[in-house]
Amino acid sequence: MSCRSLRDYITAASLRASFERHLGRKFEREVQLKPHHKPYEMRRGWAEVLAKFAESEPECKKKEDEPVLYFRRNVQLSETREQQIVTFCSRALEMLLIDARSSLFLDRCPMTAERSAELAGLGFAMDDGGFDQKVHTVDWLRTHLEDQLPTRMSDVIRGPMLLGKALSGFNELESRVVESWKKGSAILKANGVDEVRRHYLTKLRESTPCYGAAFFRGLIERPGISPLNIKKVFNYLLSGAPDTEVLVGVNSEFITIIDASKHDLLLVQKIRDCTWRKLIYSSEEIRKGHQHLLFLSFPDEDYIKSRNEFITGKAEQLASMKMNILHIFSSQTMLLNAMLNSVKSAIKEEDDLVAEELSFFLAYSHMYYAPIIVLKNTCLRHPPPVC
Repeated sequence: MSCRSLRDYITAASLRASFERHLGRKFEREVQLKPHHKPYEMRRGWAEVLAKFAESEPECKKKEDEPVLYFRRNVQLSETREQQIVTFCSRALEMLLIDARSSLFLDRCPMTAERSAELAGLGFAMDDGGFDQKVHTVDWLRTHLEDQLPTRMSDVIRGPMLLGKALSGFNELESRVVESWKKGSAILKANGVDEVRRHYLTKLRESTPCYGAAFFRGLIERPGISPLNIKKVFNYLLSGAPDTEVLVGVNSEFITIIDASKHDLLLVQKIRDCTWRKLIYSSEEIRKGHQHLLFLSFPDEDYIKSRNEFITGKAEQLASMKMNILHIFSSQTMLLNAMLNSVKSAIKEEDDLVAEELSFFLAYSHMYYAPIIVLKNTCLRHPPPVC
């Protein structure tokens, strides 16, 4: 892709048009290629990939399946490393921005209405330049809001219109869009569009736990109650309620579960707090109606709250740990399990490195620092030990 054509895809409107042309159909599975994978060979052997990772799919559906190759952000790219890359490489910044906006328009970045309004303001600054009060009226904003956000998010922010005309002035959320746009305009004037793009990525990263995640399709058993009431969900998990189609997101920190139809965020858990086990059925069992299963275990909210208060010194003791178990049925269980294992290993390596550096610091700190005793107005420093 040439530099010019790449920049043509950066605007939100261009991304939306591209999705309507090419990405309108539902993606059943997504595979992140590793450095040693060769895209052409993967395409040629796609039938083998489906045979291994899509056993439960009908044969007629497998024959019609056609893979699409596209660039995505590496799931295990850390926030620190991303910030380093986008600071010095404008081309990488452009590609990460395209990936981030594609996830947003695919409704894979659930966030509050306030956050989405602020994100839209920065998006307008990138695509339409500085805010102009004479041009960017309430009519203009309500007409173009879907250029920056998925329809579902736009509908929450946008005020009433009749025949293309606003029936009222800026509401609270629209005013937040304008204020964010003005801030983006100041950044644009002072530092250029790349700096606005960096602020956009930072805002998106801070607004959703799904940033940079890979997604897997699956089903969970869920009763007809509020999805955010985790305790009731698990009390009635086996109540016979219809299965709910979900998207399971995995990034370098969180595992998230999104209702695929309502786009509600059902679950957010840190991967370091979770354990899991896969149950894989044979081809014969799959034909009988069984489906691969992932058992996801994670501590309840009371324990997590107690642990955080204990760490910060607000509580003297930890609450007893209670674990929740969620059953995720998916033909992509093997891929999901492999991704979780990979991320957990990366987290462990990072923790081990931090522990090693801390141990080194504590072991040698006495050579460089001396304790200080303060007596009224006199400061006496203990001499450092002789090494």
